[in-house]
Amino acid sequence: MPNVTVLISYARADGKAAADRLREELQRAGFGVWRDIEEMRSGQAWKEQVREALRTVDGVIVLLTPGSFASKHVRWEIEAALTLQKPVKSLLIVSWDKLDGLKGLPDEVINFHHHNLSTEQVYSSGFAALIRDLNELSTGDRNNTPTNQLSQPDGGNSRNISPESNPDEREPLHILELDSGMVEKTNSSLESIERISKENQLSPEQEQTFNDLKARIKLFNRDLEEIAQKAETLIADVEKSLANKLENLSTSAQSILGHYPPERDSNNEKILLEKQLEIIRNLRINLSDGKDVVDWLNQTRSQTAKNITEYALSAHPNLQNRTSLEKENFHLLIEKLLERISHCLTWGRTTILDSLELPLVFNDDIDVYETALNCIIPESPRRLSNEGIKQLEEVITYLIRKLPHY
Repeated sequence: MPNVTVLISYARADGKAAADRLREELQRAGFGVWRDIEEMRSGQAWKEQVREALRTVDGVIVLLTPGSFASKHVRWEIEAALTLQKPVKSLLIVSWDKLDGLKGLPDEVINFHHHNLSTEQVYSSGFAALIRDLNELSTGDRNNTPTNQLSQPDGGNSRNISPESNPDEREPLHILELDSGMVEKTNSSLESIERISKENQLSPEQEQTFNDLKARIKLFNRDLEEIAQKAETLIADVEKSLANKLENLSTSAQSILGHYPPERDSNNEKILLEKQLEIIRNLRINLSDGKDVVDWLNQTRSQTAKNITEYALSAHPNLQNRTSLEKENFHLLIEKLLERISHCLTWGRTTILDSLELPLVFNDDIDVYETALNCIIPESPRRLSNEGIKQLEEVITYLIRKLPHY
C-alpha cells in the first residue's frame, strides 16, 4: 500500500464535486488525502493551516476548472507548493476548450502535463495515470526532493532540517521588499536572528520557526502584520533563551547544548552568547531611545517643516524671487524628509534615505536643504532624551551626505 499523502487544490465554485469523488477514490486506493473542510480548525487562519498541510504532504493535485483559474486561493496554494518544492499534478476536470485563454494560474501549472478526467469515457485511464504518478512519489520524487525545503516526508512523519548538519541547508533570508515601517523593523529583527542562526545558537524549534518566516517572506511579502508579529515574538524568545544559556554558563563549565566541538570551552561560549545578546539588545535600545523623537516628529511634522522651511528660505536671499509653487514644493519635500527621518528612527535603519521618490526643488542650491535640516534639532523640545537626540543627529548627518546624490 502506498505511503503517500496529497493535498487537493480546487475551486469550490465548480470543483467540489470532482474533489469529493477524487478524494474518496484516492483513499480507497490507499492514499492519504488532506481534507480542507474536515481538517480545518476554527480560530486559525486558513493560509496558516494550508501552509502547515503543505509541509507534511508528498504532493499537490490541482483540479483545472474555470473557477480554479479565477480563484486567488488556488493560485496561492499552487505558489506555496512550488516554493516548498512539492510535486504538483494537474487534472483536467472540464474539456480544455473551456479553459483555453483563461489566465490566473502560474505558467508552471499551465505547462505541466495534464491527466484528463473531464469525461466518464476518459476518467478511468486518467485516474490510472494519476495513480502511477503518485506511486512514484513514494520512491523516486521523494528521494530526489531537494534538501533545502523546510521539511521532508519521512515514513509519514516530518523531520526538521538540523541547523548543525549543514549550514548551507538553511532557507536563505529573503528581505521584505515593501517600503513601510513594519517591513523595515521586521527586516532588522530577522537580520539579527540570521546572524545568531549562523552561529548555531537557535534551538531546533526556533530554527524551524525562522525558516518558516523566511519561506513565507519569499512568497507573501504583503502579509506584513502577521510576519512582523511573529518576528517580534521570535526575537523576544531568542533573547530569552540566549539569556538563559548565558546564565547556565555562569554556573556550569559544561556545554549547554551538548553538540559543540570539544575545543569550545565555556568561556568562549559565554563570549559568543554575550555578543549575540548584544545584537538584539542594541536593536531594542536603539528603537526605544528614538521613540520620543519619533513621537515628536509625527505629532508636529507639518508645523516643524513650515518653521524650518521659512528659516531656510530667509537665510538664502537668492531664493526669494522663486515662484510660490516652488517654495510650496520645497516645504512639502522638507515635510517628506522629516517623515523619512521618523521612519529611520522607528526602524533603526538609514538605508531608506539612499533614494528619494521626488526630485529636489532648488537643486541648483542644495545648501538650502542643509540649512533646513540643521534647524530640526533647535526646533526639538528639551524633554527629548539625549540618546534620542544623538540618533536624530546621526540620521540628519547621513541625510545631508546623501543630498548631492539625489
